[in-house]
Amino acid sequence: MKKIKNIFSSVLLIAMLTFSLVACESEDDDAGGCNGELLADLSEKVSTTALTFVENQTSGNCIAYKNALEAFINAADDCPEVEDEVERLRGFLNQLDCNN
Repeated sequence: MKKIKNIFSSVLLIAMLTFSLVACESEDDDAGGCNGELLADLSEKVSTTALTFVENQTSGNCIAYKNALEAFINAADDCPEVEDEVERLRGFLNQLDCNN
């Protein structure tokens, strides 16, 4: 149950980050290297893979979710305004064990 709670927490955090970055990008063309469109696409991928993993907790679904989360984190690394949130996601990613 804790794993599912962490998954939903990460999806919610990513959704908030994406919304924030896309809003800032539209207001300010100098978004510090952030690509709001890419982050929105990656956010959707994280959400989809997270829901699939929650519904069917196989190793393959976990790996797909972990890969999507890692891609989002890597893309968000170029966004200095969300540095703390990215570190929280990175901590969650490091705790995600797909071998169980």
